[in-house]
This record gives sequence, C-alpha cells and structure tokens, in this order.
Amino acid sequence: MKINLNTLPSYILEKIPLSIRVNNIEYNLEDLPDDLRVLIEDYLRKKPAEIEYSESVRDTKPQLTIYNDIEPLNLKQTALEYFKNYLLTGYSTYPFDVTFGSRLKEYLQTKDTNLMNMLISNELNNIVNTLTNDYDLPISIKSARIFKGSNENSLVHDQFSEYILQIELEVLNETISISISP
Repeated sequence: MKINLNTLPSYILEKIPLSIRVNNIEYNLEDLPDDLRVLIEDYLRKKPAEIEYSESVRDTKPQLTIYNDIEPLNLKQTALEYFKNYLLTGYSTYPFDVTFGSRLKEYLQTKDTNLMNMLISNELNNIVNTLTNDYDLPISIKSARIFKGSNENSLVHDQFSEYILQIELEVLNETISISISP
C-alpha cells in the first residue's frame, strides 16, 4: 500500500527520521521500518472515512431500498416529495411551524365549486412558487382535476376519502402526474 507522507498528521511525522522524509514523499508501507509501519497502520485504521458530497443527492426518502439503506432523492424527486408532503400536511398541524401545510381538506368542503376550484388553484400555485424559488427549479402546473370517487385504501370512511386530486406538473420539461387522496 502506497502512503504519502504529506497526508500524515504532525505527531507521526515527528517520529519519522529525516532521512526518510527528505528522500522521498511516497513510500510503500511495507518498505518502512516496523515501528513506523505499525504507527501509520494504527492511524489509518482510526482515521474517519472521508465523505464525498454529491450534488445529485438532495434529500432522502424514509423507505428502505434493497440494500437496507435509505433511498436518495435527486433535486426533481425532492421537489415532488415536498409538494406531496405539503399537500398532505394539514394547516397548523406541523408542531414547529404552525403556518406550514395546506388547507386542501378545508377547501374540499366548500359548497361553491367555482370558489373551491379557485381556492385549490391558489393553494397549488403557492406551493409551486415556493418550490420554484427555494430550489431554482422550473415547475409549472399543467392541469389539476378533482375526482369524486371512492378510495379503497382508506380504512375510515369520511367525506374526504371520496376525493382524489390528480395533478400534472411539468418539471424540467418532463410531465409528471401525481394523484393525492387527502
């Protein structure tokens, strides 16, 4: 194993004879004297691993992958997950920020359908504008539709389980469809 002497800490460099430090900077670990080799191997074993920052991973999803690791998300996936989480989180239910969340369930109770469509449209535009500004990512809403139908996955039957909000977003010139049942 090749070792560069310049990468070693000062307490190890002080113990290396000057004749070794001056002649060459890189050595095979096996070529060094036994006491220095043991000292350097001990240092390398205890040295923390260097973590490389990846620009492509922006967040993680709390779902285990096949490797028993959390699932990394790129910028586009992060924005979509935040969009869904924002819609599914009720207004003032988030404990540390009571202004976070959407009023989607409140707006679905509105009897006037024109007013309901306008309120939901404003809510979706506010979320998209926030994500666009925070992530500098071009996001636009192509369409948003509300379907009244039953949700078979819901264990509790209430008036909200019958609504399905289907949104088509355009993110980085790619159309993505999201279905949410509040």
